[in-house]
Amino acid sequence: MIIFFRFYKDASSRRFVSEREDIVLLRMAYLRKMRKFRQQGRHIVYLDETWLNTNHVVKGDWLDVPSTSMSIFEPHCKGTHRKVPSGKGTRLIILDVGSSQQGLIPGCGLIFESKTNSSDYHDEMHKEHFTEWFRDTLLPKLPPRSVITMDNAAYHSHLDPDSRVPNTSGNKSEISAWLEKSIVQYDKKMKKAELLDLVKQKKPQPRYIIGDLASANGHEILEDTVSDTINDADEILCNACGSIEPPQPIQKDKYISWFQCDACGQWVQKSCTKLALAKNVCLRYFSIFNHRNLSEPLNSPLEEMEQ
Repeated sequence: MIIFFRFYKDASSRRFVSEREDIVLLRMAYLRKMRKFRQQGRHIVYLDETWLNTNHVVKGDWLDVPSTSMSIFEPHCKGTHRKVPSGKGTRLIILDVGSSQQGLIPGCGLIFESKTNSSDYHDEMHKEHFTEWFRDTLLPKLPPRSVITMDNAAYHSHLDPDSRVPNTSGNKSEISAWLEKSIVQYDKKMKKAELLDLVKQKKPQPRYIIGDLASANGHEILEDTVSDTINDADEILCNACGSIEPPQPIQKDKYISWFQCDACGQWVQKSCTKLALAKNVCLRYFSIFNHRNLSEPLNSPLEEMEQ
């Protein structure tokens, strides 16, 4: 479960870290559902996918700092004789499911070698491939009335095409075509923002292919809450300040410059970094990559950037 935090200021201008309220609500809803399913004696299985390179090694180690009761990430030191292979090697893509009652469910694991040089393994573990595995391999092996817990992003990637609605990236003709198909009356003189507001009012409840397959077989999907919360189609949240302005011009004479962190993939406004970074990394990973003195306390990212 991924949890997002933000820096806030109190009345005395001191910074403190707090969790976003929408994330707290999502987690509470998830935990209440989980408790209900356990009280009902439902069989709960956990599904996830990942990848692994033949030469996959960490670039450093997490070290405890007794003086601060914290841990920091340190690159491998010279002279430690740790062998770090060159190149990534062959990539394996892994998909499996298990439960506390059974462990990994026999016969469900899927491991195959990547055949492309794409940086994103989802190019091969795509919707069609996943759906075929889910329908033909997983569902027949599940106990009756199972609850399948899976990543929010993976679940939402299987949106039924009939449930897709236009968003801000679409043009007026696409939005108008959807309104006409949905038998929604509109004035052709309306601006794009007005048409999108009609879409928002009339859009149907989204349906997901994976959810329909599970339901048809007597099972239920429980989304693992918030893993894709910051990447909704219509908004991107700044990793540092929490702004929801998209990374594009917002006025003719004003432009907000954004970059995507090379370490965690989240979006950050350049104005929030306080200085020009040699690499595109967010404040958190800048702190991790640049903190070297173990005798000094590890500052919060914003404090470290301002020093």
